[in-house]
Amino acid sequence: MRLIFIAPPGAGKGTQSALITENYHLPQLSTGNILRAEIKAGTPLGNSVAQYINVGEFVPDEIMIQFLEDQITKEKYANGFILDGFPRTLYQAISLDRLFLKYNFKLDAVLILYVQKSELIARLAARRTCLNCGASYHLEYKPPKVFNICDVCGSTLTQRKDDSEESIKTRIRNYNNLTMPIIEHYDSMNLIHRIDGVGTLDQVYGRIDKVLKYIDRNGLSQ
Repeated sequence: MRLIFIAPPGAGKGTQSALITENYHLPQLSTGNILRAEIKAGTPLGNSVAQYINVGEFVPDEIMIQFLEDQITKEKYANGFILDGFPRTLYQAISLDRLFLKYNFKLDAVLILYVQKSELIARLAARRTCLNCGASYHLEYKPPKVFNICDVCGSTLTQRKDDSEESIKTRIRNYNNLTMPIIEHYDSMNLIHRIDGVGTLDQVYGRIDKVLKYIDRNGLSQ
């Protein structure tokens, strides 16, 4: 399957994507994680996008579209993927349609998580990330075994620069102003599956799993 995951910042799409990857053997294509790794490595791409990501702004469409084409054509994504963090604008969604047509890919479903704004702010303020391996945590919902230490590699956890209060507000505003129109775009293609994103990790994943089983059962992913 090829899936798109759309949600406001802090809704938990990265965590839920990881669960889908584990249970359905679909590689997660997280544009945010990949770009942050590029920033850490100081690559030309990382240096060009850091000025946008670090203040919560969207990376320009032209950069993102070329970056995504480079990613989806890699061998590891040949049999499907779950796309997390793209598209974030209607222009990107239309450009993605063109890429799928170019490579004869089929989009099977668009999952949308819904979470109230107050809950989003609370979640983001308590989120922590390992800059070394990319693992993510939440001080309330998914705390590390040892405070502020990554369970995976033992590195110190940090709060992302784009999780500062001002950056959070900017990101939510950008989501509302730019991202929401793509829902109408995919709705017109009958690809949208709306999911309540409030609850425990298992509760939210259970709702997602029900949707994916429905797709399999009805042959929509063939």
